[in-house]
Amino acid sequence: MIETITGTVLGVSESSVMIDIGFVNLGVLIPPFYQERMAECIGSEITLYTHLSTTISSNKLNISLMGFVDKADRALFRSLTQVPGIGDRAALAVMQKPTNELIDAINTGRVDVLNSLPGVGVKKARQIITTLAGKIVTEEVERAPKGGIWDDARKALSALGLSTREVEQALIRLRDTIGTPETVEDVIKHIYQERS
Repeated sequence: MIETITGTVLGVSESSVMIDIGFVNLGVLIPPFYQERMAECIGSEITLYTHLSTTISSNKLNISLMGFVDKADRALFRSLTQVPGIGDRAALAVMQKPTNELIDAINTGRVDVLNSLPGVGVKKARQIITTLAGKIVTEEVERAPKGGIWDDARKALSALGLSTREVEQALIRLRDTIGTPETVEDVIKHIYQERS
């Protein structure tokens, strides 16, 4: 298994980046929303989290390497491939928007957002939501405090319009600075004081 690669960006196309890793140049498939970001990295060294894909087509073994800037992007990609009918390349094509926006759309049932992505009709958007809502685990979600008051605060902050990512980041910061608050109201008060 190839967990990460580090090398110099030589070039970028719409769907891939060419990376010199010292002894070989690798073509690595990337999500479409990375294109501009990768173009700015030409000549610079980067590290990508990877996913190795192998398929057999016409009795030929095809090997593809997908690259992601962070673990959350890779986690979303891997989650998308668990949806029936979405393979590796289709999952990459769906990733037209930043990961936090897509996770929020999935978790809040935003069929309209998913339906606006290439290759995703209303039926497929609903299938993605049904399969993945509340199940995509990113590093932030893993680190966020859980149980009791934290779960109640999470629901309250989501109801107030904060995105999943904003909620998780705010709860991590709150736990790291003041510990566990006594009430949900304390959580909301501290978070909104921090934001103002």
